[in-house]
Amino acid sequence: EHRGRGLMPEALDAVIDAVFARTDIDGVLWECVLGNVASMRVARKCGFRYTGVQPGQVRGRDGEASASWTGALGRQDDRSVKSGWPAEA
Repeated sequence: EHRGRGLMPEALDAVIDAVFARTDIDGVLWECVLGNVASMRVARKCGFRYTGVQPGQVRGRDGEASASWTGALGRQDDRSVKSGWPAEA
């Protein structure tokens, strides 16, 4: 019942703001398992730049790297929606 209300993009924006405000980290990397369209849409809405499909850094339950959609957001990047995301976005 909470899907589609913009809660996750709002939450992710708050976390990113806190990371940049409280640390000297220059960028945030993002990934989700290939096919997780809902997570991809959240990252896109938050201004991440799509960086492709790569083996995931977060291992699956079986210990293997899953193919993942990946993105990046720099401290100085604007948070507007970027082009280049897969059509599912």
